[in-house]
Amino acid sequence: LSERGLGLADDVISVWRNGQREQWRVAPELSASLRSMSPYQANLFVSLMAWPARGLRTGITVAPRFPIWNLIRDSFDATIQSQYGFRLGIDSFRGFVESLRKGPRFREFRASGAGFAGEFFSQRGRGLGEAVKRITGRGPGRLLQPLQALKAFGRPFEEAARLGEFMRAREKGATAFEAGLAAKQVTTDFQQIGANMQAMSMMTAFLNPAIQSLSQMVRVTKAHPARVIALGLG
Repeated sequence: LSERGLGLADDVISVWRNGQREQWRVAPELSASLRSMSPYQANLFVSLMAWPARGLRTGITVAPRFPIWNLIRDSFDATIQSQYGFRLGIDSFRGFVESLRKGPRFREFRASGAGFAGEFFSQRGRGLGEAVKRITGRGPGRLLQPLQALKAFGRPFEEAARLGEFMRAREKGATAFEAGLAAKQVTTDFQQIGANMQAMSMMTAFLNPAIQSLSQMVRVTKAHPARVIALGLG
């Protein structure tokens, strides 16, 4: 699914049906949504300007203590934002163990798409490799392999709260799709980004996570003010 595949231009999409080419004019909002679903292709200027932010982001997220503090923060966020009664500490631990053993619930979790909501540093790692190849004409080689190992170490910590919410939802009768959606929303969804924010997010470390985290907290505060106040004061 891409602008090119849909022939999207001036809010008009082109499709083929029974060998005949059809053109449909769609609402500007739908056109913008379709454009945002296709992979963002940064130009060379943005790629170069993104290097300092990418280096800072990678250096922070691969530090061994980062995933531990991230797990603690996600556990508190999940307790406040959960739709299925996330239990502080208990469900994070269950999710962490399930991520390590890669059991049936973990496979359902990944299949639902919820696992991709938090893999922001693995996305950055691929972007770094692509940037190296684009500028030098060669792949990053063995240089980035230690970084990948550090990211693999941090992934169970990052998935713990989401996977804990997923397991809790499934136990309460939610479908895999419903549980996956709840898991994506229980902490900051790093896949969620404004249509015009991709370039700025690449050039500014942690800009989109900060915006999405604040947006999520505002929505949860409006929906469950008593819970936020109780847990915040507690």
